[in-house]
Amino acid sequence: MDIVCVSDISGSMDGSKMHQLRDAVYYIADNLKEKDRLSLVTFNQEASCVLPLKRMTPEGRAMAKSAVARSFHASGGTSICQGLQEAARVLKTCQNRNTVAGVILLTDGQECQMAHSQTQETVREIASLGISLYCLGFGEDHDTDLLLKCSECAKTPFSYVALSDHLSLAFANIVEGLASIVAQDVALVLEAFPGVPLPDVLTPFEVREFGEKKTEVHIPDMFSGERRDVCLEWKNLPESLFEGSSGEPSFLMLLSASLRYRDSSKKKTLCMSQSVCVHVDLLPPSCEPEDEPDFEVSVQKTRMAITGCMQEAVKRGISGDLEGAQKLLEDQKGKVLTLLQRATSAPCQNLMEDLERALGGFQKWTQNGGEAAALQSVVQAQLLQRNVSRGLSN
Repeated sequence: MDIVCVSDISGSMDGSKMHQLRDAVYYIADNLKEKDRLSLVTFNQEASCVLPLKRMTPEGRAMAKSAVARSFHASGGTSICQGLQEAARVLKTCQNRNTVAGVILLTDGQECQMAHSQTQETVREIASLGISLYCLGFGEDHDTDLLLKCSECAKTPFSYVALSDHLSLAFANIVEGLASIVAQDVALVLEAFPGVPLPDVLTPFEVREFGEKKTEVHIPDMFSGERRDVCLEWKNLPESLFEGSSGEPSFLMLLSASLRYRDSSKKKTLCMSQSVCVHVDLLPPSCEPEDEPDFEVSVQKTRMAITGCMQEAVKRGISGDLEGAQKLLEDQKGKVLTLLQRATSAPCQNLMEDLERALGGFQKWTQNGGEAAALQSVVQAQLLQRNVSRGLSN
């Protein structure tokens, strides 16, 4: 792997945050393998590469730690954009870049509001290069909103680092994830059959439409053992498709699906395809997600609905309505319990754990922003079905 740590050394990082920052970079230098390469970029109002890509041999680790001791001193303003642009330059100009590359942004996110859009655009540019970007927020006063928006642009989870003890878990999850990448530039291609309209695609990932019969879902990367569920919803299907069904459930050929991705180990693009025969049950419009006859569909629709409720609960907590936030989440537990009574499901169990974690966060909520950031980290991981940054809100 090639990893660039982009570290905030602006004045707002002075004190305990700077100690955490140094510990973070020391940790990653000590835990990368000798074949992995690490580069260090620092920024305040300007950016500088203080360590070019170096293999993490004993000599490379010593060089990284020396660069930290020499350069990690808080002063000046904040330009996250310049730090990210310098990281992109390091990876674009290096010879023989490794297949898997990642940028880890370590900051409290406290930059000028006017610079936010430029920072987010730089994140999109990095993602377009096939580089994974992860945001780690330091300090209870960090700008959660900016870092969340950056994570949404990169389609990766946002992590809030409340304590130094959380650093090892945050980096372990990120590094282990990057080390297990099996597919990059994943494109799920959906093509509707004649007479069938394209469905609505329910996913947090980018959706591109090509005319009236073809759409693609783009996922930056997938780790070994991960799954992504993309829900499709048809509304007002032509009556001609149901001719002869007499209102009974039927099988319809609705679309073909193919998967295009770059195999990280073989360094080449592979394709898989199949036609999808969908068992269609005619349901009343008022059907609740947990009442869906298909269990997998029930799970995913419930997951999306509850994730939306968790986002709303965080907003209520920030506005001071803690009682309303907790009640909103308590009301959702019954939906998950209903599904678990139907069948044991890892996604359901994971969703219940996150609901309990969110409720626990509201019970110890303060208005300093720490709990809000931790809960938003949980929501982001659920949205992306990502196993990175799990447990940081405990």
